[in-house]
Amino acid sequence: VFFYYYYRLLSLAGVTDFWLAAVVLNTVCIDLGVALTYLSVRKLRGERLADLFLVLSIFCPTNYVRLTFAYTNTVSIPFVAGILYLFLIFKEQRSDIRQIVLCILYGLCIVIGYQIRPTTVLPLIAIILYGLYKSVMQAAAADSEAGRGKTDGHGGDPGNEKDGEPETKGSGGRLPTAVLCGIIALSCLVTFTSVKAVLKMHVPAGYEEEEFPL
Repeated sequence: VFFYYYYRLLSLAGVTDFWLAAVVLNTVCIDLGVALTYLSVRKLRGERLADLFLVLSIFCPTNYVRLTFAYTNTVSIPFVAGILYLFLIFKEQRSDIRQIVLCILYGLCIVIGYQIRPTTVLPLIAIILYGLYKSVMQAAAADSEAGRGKTDGHGGDPGNEKDGEPETKGSGGRLPTAVLCGIIALSCLVTFTSVKAVLKMHVPAGYEEEEFPL
C-alpha cells in the first residue's frame, strides 16, 4: 500500500523512471536511519562514539547493496531508529505539551513501523525491558535506603521531607506515567484503525491472512 501511494504520487508528478525512484526512496530511508541512530548514539555515549558510528556506516557494504532493491527491510529502517530516538528525547522533556506530542508520534512510529515490518518493534521490547530493570533497581535502592534509615534510628523514610515540605519524588514537571502510557495506547489504537481502513481499500480480503515479511 505504501509503494502504491508512493508510485502513484510520482506518476501524477510525471515521473516515469520508477527504478530511480526506488533508489531515491531507499537512499532517504537509509540516511534517515543513520541520522537518527547517530543522534541516539550521541545522546547515549557522546560525540566521539557517534562519529565512529558514522564511519562504520560509511563503510558498511549492506547500505549500498540495499539501494537498488526497495523492500520492507529498507523502508522500516527509519522507524527502527525512530523508536529509540523518540524514547531518548522523551526522557529529557519536562513540558506537558511536548510529552503529549512525543507520545502521539511514538504511537504512530510503532504502529506504522510494525505494519511495514513486524521486527521494527524490537527496540520497543528492549525499552520495556530497560524500564522493568530500572524499576527493579530503583525499588531495591529505596528498600536499601529505608533499611539504612532504620538502623540510624529514624522512624520514617529519610529524604521524604525537606524544610518541612513533602518532596514529590520523581515528578520534575512530568505527567503521570499512566497518563503517558494511555496517550501512547490511544495513538496506537487510532493509527492501527486508520491503517486497517486503508488496507481494506487496497488489499484483497484473502491476502490479509498472509504472514508479514520478516
